[in-house]
Amino acid sequence: MSGINRYLIIVGVGLFILIVSSLALALTAKVSTLEEGTPERAVQLFLENLKNDRFSEAHSFLTEDKQKTCNAVYFLRQFSDYGESQLQDSNISWNKPNQEIAQATIVNLEISRIEPSPFGSSENSYQESFTLILEDNIWKISEFNFPMNCFKEALN
Repeated sequence: MSGINRYLIIVGVGLFILIVSSLALALTAKVSTLEEGTPERAVQLFLENLKNDRFSEAHSFLTEDKQKTCNAVYFLRQFSDYGESQLQDSNISWNKPNQEIAQATIVNLEISRIEPSPFGSSENSYQESFTLILEDNIWKISEFNFPMNCFKEALN
C-alpha cells in the first residue's frame, strides 16, 4: 500500500469519526433545567411553552397587568409562528449575572440558531432581555423585547 493511500485512509477514518461524534453529540444534547423558583427558570419555561405551541401556559408567565393588556387571543396571534420560526433548533445561552433593579430582575440571554443554506450554513444570534418581578411569590415577566405589539402599545 502506497503512502498516499494510507494517508487518504487515515484522513477518511478521521473525518468519519469526527462526523459520527458530532452527530451523536447533537442528537443526545439535552437542555439543562434551571433551578426552580428562579427568574431564569421562569424565562426558560416561557420559551419552552412558546416553542411547543403551549400559548396559554406561556401567557400565564406574564404579570397580571400584562395579561390584561395583552389578552390570550392577541398573544396567540403575536406568537403563533414565533416558536417554530425563531426557537426551533435554537441554542439559548444565559448571560450572567442578572441585573437587579429595585424589586425587578433583568435576565439577559442570547438565542443562536444555525440556518442551513445551499452554500453551507450560517449562525444567526441575537440578544433578548426579560424583566421579571415577583408576583404572589412567582416570577412573572413584566417586560421583554420580543416583537410583541401589545407590549409596545401598553408602554405608550
